[in-house]
Amino acid sequence: MEITPPSNPSKRIRRTPIIIDSPETTDINCFYSKLSECGTKPAILSITTPYAENYKPNSDLPEFPVPLTELYKKEYLQYNYNYFVGGLF
Repeated sequence: MEITPPSNPSKRIRRTPIIIDSPETTDINCFYSKLSECGTKPAILSITTPYAENYKPNSDLPEFPVPLTELYKKEYLQYNYNYFVGGLF
């Protein structure tokens, strides 16, 4: 299919711009709600207040072990390796 330019370039069609109103808050909230139910994790919801909680990193959840830095106690310095391996503490 070949596209040909108009025969008279000075007679171009002028179109008026279409003005679209901004969505209302209720429309946006409804959109976010439906988006959160889609079964995937859309990135926009990670910065949206009620839905951002679902995007927390897993390391903040309680099922992970305590970090080693929190296990330090000065009294453990007096024991040797066999004490800890033997499960006496």
